[in-house]
Amino acid sequence: MSHRKPLVLSDIKTPSQLPTTDTVVVRPRSGAVSTIGDASDYPGDIFVATDENNTYRSNGTTWDRVGTGVSGTGTVESVVAGTGCTVDSTDPANPIVNVTGGGGSGVVETIVPGDGITVDDTDPANPIVSIDPAVLRPAVISHSADATLAATDENSVWRHPAADTTPRTWAIPANGSVALPDGFTMSMVNEGSAGAISIPITTDTLYWAGTWATGTRSLAPGGFATLLKLTSTTWVINGVGLS
Repeated sequence: MSHRKPLVLSDIKTPSQLPTTDTVVVRPRSGAVSTIGDASDYPGDIFVATDENNTYRSNGTTWDRVGTGVSGTGTVESVVAGTGCTVDSTDPANPIVNVTGGGGSGVVETIVPGDGITVDDTDPANPIVSIDPAVLRPAVISHSADATLAATDENSVWRHPAADTTPRTWAIPANGSVALPDGFTMSMVNEGSAGAISIPITTDTLYWAGTWATGTRSLAPGGFATLLKLTSTTWVINGVGLS
């Protein structure tokens, strides 16, 4: 089978490459990918695979995929929303992503795979993102030593095991040294018979909920406390067993 070479506008670099009477301008073929044909029979052709939502171009030997839409199956790690894209999170474990339009600034065009999150894209324009509740649970981290909060500790639970009877210091860093985000939160559990936990703050201010007193707090054995960063330089702590 032979075909006249189609005009590819992006290939025009000089006046001599402008169309002549022998040039045939063709529209891209389309259909199921199984009907794409041999690439050597369609050099330079564009083919839109409607069953895959992918676009291919023949290099004369093989078909190169040059475009893709939201398709396939898998898992996602994050969804970036913007103009033309909304998220219905009425059910936080199964948020629904709604995409409108065909592109443009801020529109979701790609969903990045990740653990614990799956996508049902039976309707490519309205993929349904499902989140495994397990990925939303806080990590429980055992500490039997002095420690300082870090960005990776957000939404975690620090556990001081009963077997460690030595008093420990779990410090809140100054915003000037570790700029944890406003809204950062985490919890501390001091198991019964464990050593007391001292919770100091460096430079910034720690408020005790209920009394609004400031300064270092102590968490007794059997105690439980939650920390919340309110602003760049203020925190609040609340719980049982605090003094």
